[in-house]
Amino acid sequence: MARGTVLVFDKQQLYAQIQPEGGGESLTAYRAEIEAARLHDLQVGERVNYDVDSDGRISRISRA
Repeated sequence: MARGTVLVFDKQQLYAQIQPEGGGESLTAYRAEIEAARLHDLQVGERVNYDVDSDGRISRISRA
């Protein structure tokens, strides 16, 4: 799993922008991944672990 920091979290739309720990472009965790992980209360600045699938999208997310 990779690690990153929550840059943006939208509680209404249920998505999060994650900045990878090693740098690079931010990634988006969408509603399905956030609901599956029960992370409805993420906070900006919180550290998370995540997996990226073959098309470059976050496929799984959890608290670090």
